[in-house]
Amino acid sequence: MSKVSDTFTSQALSIQDTFLLHNSNVGYRVPIYQRGYRWNEENIFRLFESILHGIVLLDEDSSIRFIGTIILSSDKEKKEKEFGGISLSIVDGQQRLSTISLIICRLMNQIMLNLKKVDNLSDELSVLLNSLRSCIVGRKNSTIIRSYLSEFYPRLVRESIDARGHTPLLKKYDSFIAEYLFSFGSHYYDFISGDLDYNDFDFTISNAINGIEDQEFFKKAINHIDIYIARIASGKSLTDDSDNEIFPSTNKLLNDDNYTKVLESCGFSIGTHNLEGLSDPLLRIIFFSGYLLNNVSLTCVQVEDDKYVFDIFDALNTTGEPLTAIETFKPEVIKFIEDRKDITGDFSSSNSRLFFDEIDKYLSMKTENSKRQKETKEIITSFALYINGDTQNYDLSGQRLYLRNKYALIPLSHKSYEKKERFVKALRDIAIYREKFWEESSLTNSLPEIKDHQERQKILLCLDFIRSMDTTLAIPILARYYFDAEKTKSWDIFIKAVKSVTAFLAIRRAATGTTAGIDSDFRNLMKKGHKKLESKHIKLGLLDDNELASPEELNVYLLSYLDSPKLGTNKNKILDEESWTNKVVKQPLYDKSKALCKFLLLVASHNSIEGTEKKYILSKEGRDNCNFLELTKWRDHLYQTVEHIAPQNARDQNTKGLWKDELYNDIDTIHTIGNLILLPKLENTIIGNKPWPQKKMFFKAFAQEDQKEIPKVIEEAKEKAIPFSAAAIKAINDGKYMPLISSITDIDDWNIDVVTERGKNICHLAWHELSRWLGIVT
Repeated sequence: MSKVSDTFTSQALSIQDTFLLHNSNVGYRVPIYQRGYRWNEENIFRLFESILHGIVLLDEDSSIRFIGTIILSSDKEKKEKEFGGISLSIVDGQQRLSTISLIICRLMNQIMLNLKKVDNLSDELSVLLNSLRSCIVGRKNSTIIRSYLSEFYPRLVRESIDARGHTPLLKKYDSFIAEYLFSFGSHYYDFISGDLDYNDFDFTISNAINGIEDQEFFKKAINHIDIYIARIASGKSLTDDSDNEIFPSTNKLLNDDNYTKVLESCGFSIGTHNLEGLSDPLLRIIFFSGYLLNNVSLTCVQVEDDKYVFDIFDALNTTGEPLTAIETFKPEVIKFIEDRKDITGDFSSSNSRLFFDEIDKYLSMKTENSKRQKETKEIITSFALYINGDTQNYDLSGQRLYLRNKYALIPLSHKSYEKKERFVKALRDIAIYREKFWEESSLTNSLPEIKDHQERQKILLCLDFIRSMDTTLAIPILARYYFDAEKTKSWDIFIKAVKSVTAFLAIRRAATGTTAGIDSDFRNLMKKGHKKLESKHIKLGLLDDNELASPEELNVYLLSYLDSPKLGTNKNKILDEESWTNKVVKQPLYDKSKALCKFLLLVASHNSIEGTEKKYILSKEGRDNCNFLELTKWRDHLYQTVEHIAPQNARDQNTKGLWKDELYNDIDTIHTIGNLILLPKLENTIIGNKPWPQKKMFFKAFAQEDQKEIPKVIEEAKEKAIPFSAAAIKAINDGKYMPLISSITDIDDWNIDVVTERGKNICHLAWHELSRWLGIVT
């Protein structure tokens, strides 16, 4: 049995000792599964602030400043075979180590800019600069420096992009961090080896297309670092905020014991000539550099057995977000591919790498760690249903285990590489689906493949309705049809599937008013298809070998889950208009889902005309040019809010008696679909809880298609002693024609019979549209 001490070691090390582990032979490697450099100004400020606070605390004691933990894993698989040093993989801490490396480069740059000439370099400064240099570029254990290229290597590289080798031909530094460190080291070496004036380090990455996003973050980081170093050199606080700590005076640096010890630790003797002639800014930079090297500390945890790496990471990660399940799954995929790279090629050239890159690109849009973690959990929950009809909760350890176990279940055979690649693609598919159809901002431009299709706007509306309902369990179903359509270019398949799922969701939720049971129905649909009969699966299959049910078969499957009277079926367990309408018209839908109310009202209004006897009894007879089923209409401010006609609070002291009591005898009536309407936010605020005669005049004014008729309505309101306020008149004149409210402007008395009759009419019109989408024969 292995001992705990054999599993990992932990020690507190100064920054200099961290970079000089293993007798200065260490080389750090950012694993391929790690996300790119992402520290922003706030992260960098917090690091500088922490270090500066430690310096200020020198007033009290010889302060050591702890700035966190890094977790390292040894290179047992010899991923850096050509590197003669000790290669350690950074499981956690690459952002911090990368930033510290850049800070050291920029400190060295400022010191040498102040010196100008190598002749001005004292022995003590040479020692300090060499100590700083050793943290960013290591040197082979050789007594003679033949050439910089052959003898030195960057302390920090990215796996698969960079290579540290024995010879110049085997070395390759293409990532920003590796090339920057190595190039700066060369710039420094050229300066101390020659007799020319020092020139500011000007870096241009040689591989401009590699890691473009990383480059932008690094460039911004360098700019922020330079600003903070400049403020330190000038003796200012890090920002202009008066509450921030100020860098200690040079007098204190040279005379206070705790401060002088910092200078002595990097080779300077106080009271001797070696500090004479140094400018105050240079002295401050030298002091900050010495403090950073020797007084700033990291806890370094080195893990010997990789299987414990992520458990240890989570246990120690008390301040940040844990690695996501996708981030811990990626190494499993890398190992599988790398073990077979002689046959299939390495991970960096694989499709799996491209799939992970697409996932990373989407998740990087979530700039907050907590949101990125949540989005990853949503992806995996949907993926489990998508791939195998499995129910997977949001537990992080459970999700990690699920991905590893399912990937391992794919049997090893001559096709195992392809099957495992498809597994990763399926994970990517869910991420891409969410990016296209679950992000409000991106949905407008989605489905360019059918930009000229007459139903594109309708489908986008349906997808936004599903998103607004937060029906995440529809994602794996629709993703199956989307990616099948993408592959076959048969976009009618996806269009029909979207309409089917939308109709099922609206019909079912409207009948019950709640989500009860619908989640189970969607899960069972993915897992087994038809509720009762043997059928094709909707799920992809672990081996990507399930034939997808046709849209017509999908309708049959969906209808099999609408087999209960509580869902609107008749005594024969058949879903029909009358039974469904009788259920829906009584539901207090406003209290259950405003998005559902809005959808039903728009569907009912779509291609409808006002009635001849009663305007509010609409019909769909002979009209096809009044399209309300468009994403643009769904998001139009004219239909922004779902509002009550008879107000919810009509029994308040100020409005009591203005509306009929019968509307309030049953607490649900006021929230039913017959008493609801769509209004812009401003207009609803103006209308408020006014009595029906006054509210009716507002509606009449807002419903005027001809602007010339508005003054007549305003005058009519005056004659009826219910004049509009100045704000109301302005809103009416500034507003747009609102056809949805025109149909209720001829109702003299708003009562329960009107609410019920109007509600049934809305249900009838919605059924007329939705039943066809679901393939119900009427």
